[in-house]
Amino acid sequence: MELHAYTPLLPIAVPSLANGNFGYQNEPLGLAGSPMFAVGIVDDTPGDIRRAARLPDTQTIEIWLAGQPLHNAATDRLTDYVQSLDVDRAVLTTRWTVDAAGQRLAVETQRRVLQHDKRLALLSVRLVAATLCELTVRVPLVAHPEPRRFDFRVRHDVPPGYGGGSREQRTRFRWHPGHATIDQLAISVTDRAIGVRATAKHSHSVGLAMALADASEGEARWLMMEAEAESQAALAAFTCERSLQAGQEWRFDVFAGLERDADSSQLACRARRCAIQARDQGPRSHIAQHEQAWSDLWQADVVLEGDAALAQQARVDLFNLLQAAGEDDRWAWPVGGIASTVYNGGVFWDCDLFQFPALLPLQPQKCRGVVGFRQRIVDTATQRARDEGWAGIKYAWESDLLTGLENHAPNDHDMPRGEVHVNAAVAIAQWWYYCATGDRSWLATHALPVIRGVADLFASMAKPLSDQPEHLGLHGIWCVCESEGLVDCCTYTTAAARVILQLADYACCITEQPSNPAWLNIARRLALPQREGKVIGHRHASGPLAWTQTLLVYPLEWPFEPAEIQRDLAKPQTWDMSFQAIQAAAAGDRLAMRRYIDHQACASPIAPFGVRPEAPGRDAVPFHTGCGAHLQAWLYGATGMRWREAGLVPVVGACLPEGIHRVAFPRLTWHGHKYRVEVTSRAGLTVESLP
Repeated sequence: MELHAYTPLLPIAVPSLANGNFGYQNEPLGLAGSPMFAVGIVDDTPGDIRRAARLPDTQTIEIWLAGQPLHNAATDRLTDYVQSLDVDRAVLTTRWTVDAAGQRLAVETQRRVLQHDKRLALLSVRLVAATLCELTVRVPLVAHPEPRRFDFRVRHDVPPGYGGGSREQRTRFRWHPGHATIDQLAISVTDRAIGVRATAKHSHSVGLAMALADASEGEARWLMMEAEAESQAALAAFTCERSLQAGQEWRFDVFAGLERDADSSQLACRARRCAIQARDQGPRSHIAQHEQAWSDLWQADVVLEGDAALAQQARVDLFNLLQAAGEDDRWAWPVGGIASTVYNGGVFWDCDLFQFPALLPLQPQKCRGVVGFRQRIVDTATQRARDEGWAGIKYAWESDLLTGLENHAPNDHDMPRGEVHVNAAVAIAQWWYYCATGDRSWLATHALPVIRGVADLFASMAKPLSDQPEHLGLHGIWCVCESEGLVDCCTYTTAAARVILQLADYACCITEQPSNPAWLNIARRLALPQREGKVIGHRHASGPLAWTQTLLVYPLEWPFEPAEIQRDLAKPQTWDMSFQAIQAAAAGDRLAMRRYIDHQACASPIAPFGVRPEAPGRDAVPFHTGCGAHLQAWLYGATGMRWREAGLVPVVGACLPEGIHRVAFPRLTWHGHKYRVEVTSRAGLTVESLP
């Protein structure tokens, strides 16, 4: 499936080497490369929050035609511009034609981050002369200048617009990337390879390299240059001057390699060897392996019949999650993707509750990093709970991806301290991963310490209600409906605490581990706030809150009758991370389900590539939370299936939104077995075991 853009002025998707993941960046002319990020390489400048460090580019090409720089060309000199994102093969292709001084040149670039070897990216360039063309081409590897900084740990130094100002203010001040410099070069003229060590400020280093492959060896004479940039960062580049006759074509490829987690003094050389080995194997071989790897991933697809636009958006959302998720069990997925500066690369509850379940039955091996990250930082969470006077473990609201420390910039309220419901999402994800794998040994040794730690947190926070001492509540916590602020007895958090306390007791039982005898008693005494027989949003709310009611239905599966669920259906929410479509499906309301899905899938994604913002008009892209929420509408809403110890099982009736007559998942996986799951308007839900 290809998506096309016909203007060079739209924000578009480009590959970014980020532990093997695609990222996004505005690329107005299709010439500049994307900023590169590596997972866990952060700018740790004192006084600032931790920021993902933007590494030197390896995907940039600069072209001069008749001495005029095309990479700075005015758009009115471009013709025949088209850009296509092929999500099946994960390649971004950009084509355009440019005129300068009576010379005319057609340009095509293709960018890939190689799925079969996540250390590598590939830039392929094709130049075709329509007239005699005098060309200069340069492929640089250069560090970016350091952005202007503000001390985000000190209130008086927070810049104007931090609290939600213009797009420019938020992007420049709040979500700017961290900085990395080049501090070591390893150039090999014979091998046509450049290796560098890039070091983030006050933090870690990685190795980056480029290796050049040019099929026209006898005609193109490439030079390698090295200089000192004004910012004191070393600059290295491949440069070639060449004449092309009318009709003549010139192709070349540049492999980029990334190395990390090694002896710092060897990173540049190791990265250079990585890029050279890839180049020597050849671009055709790597492209074939890359496409085969993506073909294997797409065996676990989502198929919709009845609305082509919805079908396309579902596949785009799945693509965006696939490119964000690696298979390293140390790293979670930030809310905006690893290669994005959105929310400074923080990990929220979005990762555990909105993104993770959307891939769990499709690509369970890609979900290990989410649960593994939470397990890796459990000591940090334990210390956080202790520092705040609680038992158990307490995860940060906006976790730093490296250490798990709170990475929330200053605010006028105590949101990071009060956001407790993130912990329930963490525990639910741990349990669901066990349900997907059936690995009881893993549950006992890896997941149970997290689940029981969250249960101990909620148990220590539960205090008697002043007017009903027989009941317990969670006081002074941030409401899941964030606009409500600090409240007593947020209904969703209270219900989630009850679920986790019961779950922890059961998990201890089946793994033959000691449990806390107080858990079940506390769970029974936690009371959901009600008024006139209806559940309300929190103890002092005037009535139900849409966020609360939706989350009680899913994922908590609160025992509401369908009529109660139907009664609480509200208008579509502004944020596209809602589970309202699943709520409507649980009520069997096909019209409401379609209304929510239409709002979620069609109202906010940015054309032409379906890149999701956090909300319409906001610059938080790509927002993987919305991708996950939309996919879960099909996975759990349409099928009515839920996670149990046996895997995915039907729990509520299947429900197709109005106008959709078939939803199919050709390959879902649980307990190591593969299944084809399908919902049709005639046959309902069918689950077929695959060989």
